[in-house]
Amino acid sequence: MHSMRKPCWIGSFVFALIVGSIVLAPSRVALADGTGVNLTSSPPPLTASEVKAWAAEEAKYQSWLVGQAQTIVPNIIDAPHYYLSTPSHKQSKTYYCGPATCQIIDDYWHGTQTQATYAAKYGMCTTTAGTNYNLMDDVLRFYTGKSSYQYYDYNSVTSTTQVYNRTEYALNSKHFPLSYLVTVDGSTWPNYHFDHAGHIFCGEGFDWRNTNYTISINDPYPENNPPPPNGVGRGPTGGATYGHHTYARGVIANGVLALWRHGMIY
Repeated sequence: MHSMRKPCWIGSFVFALIVGSIVLAPSRVALADGTGVNLTSSPPPLTASEVKAWAAEEAKYQSWLVGQAQTIVPNIIDAPHYYLSTPSHKQSKTYYCGPATCQIIDDYWHGTQTQATYAAKYGMCTTTAGTNYNLMDDVLRFYTGKSSYQYYDYNSVTSTTQVYNRTEYALNSKHFPLSYLVTVDGSTWPNYHFDHAGHIFCGEGFDWRNTNYTISINDPYPENNPPPPNGVGRGPTGGATYGHHTYARGVIANGVLALWRHGMIY
């Protein structure tokens, strides 16, 4: 296990999750700049073993969810919160947010490959069209080597509450850093100054206490870095997006739901 893994869990009681703000309209950023996601890719057909394994993982989540619904929170300060410390890696190409997020997650567990290695695996990100998110869980399963729990793509989230529940399950039950596939609305996202039609980053923490309701992420994209050919950002007019940041959980959930893929991998 990587030396930077520093889980900190306090409080095991469930907190009644409150539905976040209204999902932002996807049309606002439909033609905006992306940060490395192939939004037209189709999922490959699953093998029989993959179908069985995915169903087993989903059953674990559903069992956990039932248990959460039967638990009473005695005090809001006991609401769940959990943090992991994941290493930061800046994406090395404009369309490498997926490979960079794989590098962050894999480095958390035990070590790391080059971003080009993750990109080439299964053809996940081999063109400037960006990452095929449908293949990213396969890449994470291959390199992280998890066995008792495994990384799988869950694209069935249909509400902010489901995003919150799955975030809490990934971090507080599986103790897995996860990934989100989002649309970024530069007018509502702190740190960001531009819209991004598709982006991928690592989730490393959440806090449901005291009406804070936040999700902590590790973002590989430096929007304020020089633009190509000398960098991957948007220049000095971009925001300070790279690295560890904490956002209101509704911002993250709305970003997930703004894309038809509704993508989370954990």
